[in-house]
Amino acid sequence: MTDLTTIGAALSGIKAAVDIAKAIKNSDLSLEKAEMKYKVAELIEALTDAKMSVAEVRDVLQEKDSEIKRLKDALEMNGKVVRKGNYYVIEGDPDGEKNKYCLTCWDYDKKLVSLILGNGTIKCNICMSR
Repeated sequence: MTDLTTIGAALSGIKAAVDIAKAIKNSDLSLEKAEMKYKVAELIEALTDAKMSVAEVRDVLQEKDSEIKRLKDALEMNGKVVRKGNYYVIEGDPDGEKNKYCLTCWDYDKKLVSLILGNGTIKCNICMSR
């Protein structure tokens, strides 16, 4: 729920900035310079806070978009990944027997990690499964 809190803070900051701007606009000439400078400083601070909150929301949304894309790609790939013994291959891949993927990495993280042949065994350099 941090996202909603951040959005609320951004909207509050923008509302405060608008209220301060209205107060400056509606003030008459009798408003002293010091008070005017104070109001302008408050306006700048409110706008800066709002800008920071909006930037946080943007970052959270970008992270969520990235995660959604990763999950969609994994779901799409899920139907193409086929288990062959102790590894996976991609169905329809012409080099399927050359391209072997780690069981552990796919089963836990839905990441296709190529297995490497070495010393008569195949192993994953990410999770070290053999």
